[in-house]
Amino acid sequence: MSQQPTDPNERLSGTLLGGIRNLLESLHDLSAPFAIAGFIGLIVGLVFWGLIPDLRVFAYLLLGLGGGLLIVSMTISFRSVGRAATSRPGRYGVNTAIMIAAFLAIAGLVNFLAFENVWRWDSTATKQFELAPRTQQLLDNLAEPVEARVFFPS
Repeated sequence: MSQQPTDPNERLSGTLLGGIRNLLESLHDLSAPFAIAGFIGLIVGLVFWGLIPDLRVFAYLLLGLGGGLLIVSMTISFRSVGRAATSRPGRYGVNTAIMIAAFLAIAGLVNFLAFENVWRWDSTATKQFELAPRTQQLLDNLAEPVEARVFFPS
């Protein structure tokens, strides 16, 4: 026979997972304020990061805090987030978010490659900024490298 506690305030010890579940259920009402504070932190952090270079460290702190609050909010309301993500509109939203993330990743990769590999060409109709074919041929037939020094007026 198990003994029931005589004091109603006395709690029996449970598993660690049960304690975490009880903590998350008690914090469920704070999920929305955490999410709002996380979004505000991310937006303010991005504004500081983009517009005020002297506050980059503070911007990184705000971005980390905002992201952390969003993760805490999603952890607290894990069931709600899971139900919302698996419903029909949720699946469309997740699909849209994945497509946006893929587009941004591809655009970022193209931008990085274009920045690292600069290649310029003359797009004028008369090709006024290109070397003449005879000059190209002369430069290709040189036996030694040529060093050119240019002096610009200051």
